[in-house]
Amino acid sequence: MESSAGDEFHCLSQLLGDDHDLALLRRVFVDDPPILAVIDHTRSMLEEQALILARRLYAPSPRELEAQLAAHFAAWRTLR
Repeated sequence: MESSAGDEFHCLSQLLGDDHDLALLRRVFVDDPPILAVIDHTRSMLEEQALILARRLYAPSPRELEAQLAAHFAAWRTLR
């Protein structure tokens, strides 16, 4: 089953929220290296997943990309 953009934005929100929660929790366990290692590893995985998802969700559509490239080309041509 395919997910909707709304579902994907919700997933991104969850990933970022979990990362934030762990960032706050890290302050509590500042003197416990084994727990900090688990927190840091988990945060790294969450951040990687969030970045992949955000890049996909916020990428320009083909039509937007075409318009951007056309504008850049037009500006380049005026400089020649």
